Amino acid sequence: MGWEDCHLHEWRFGERTFGSAEEEDWGDELEDESAFELGQLAEADSAFHYDYDLGDGWEHLVEVVSVEPYTATVPPVEVLEGARSAPPEDSGGPSGYEHLLDAMSDPADPEHDDVVAWLGDAFDPNDFDIHGVNLRLESFWRT
Repeated sequence: MGWEDCHLHEWRFGERTFGSAEEEDWGDELEDESAFELGQLAEADSAFHYDYDLGDGWEHLVEVVSVEPYTATVPPVEVLEGARSAPPEDSGGPSGYEHLLDAMSDPADPEHDDVVAWLGDAFDPNDFDIHGVNLRLESFWRT
């Protein structure tokens, strides 16, 4: 998504929930996400949930198509399809993002100029660059 990982988030695999160990207020049911790798939890033909910025409600359903043995020559994660640009950080959740898009597309909207200045002239909410997404994922793998 290109987000900065600066908000509360959680991963849910069935009845198990994982998050940052730094979040002390979540209670005993939260497992430390840093103690696991995705490949230890994801299974082929399954799905899990990733929720980001919990107060804003960015909820993602991730479908796992296959799990292959790791080789050092092939990136371990690949996006197969997608749509639209990722919303910018701090855009207020799905409803806030839709509000931003409405203001951006309507020059008569009182917030139009501020939204365009924040998002930039090049921002296209309908753009999805699968090649760019996979290059970004590969850059995480190579570090």
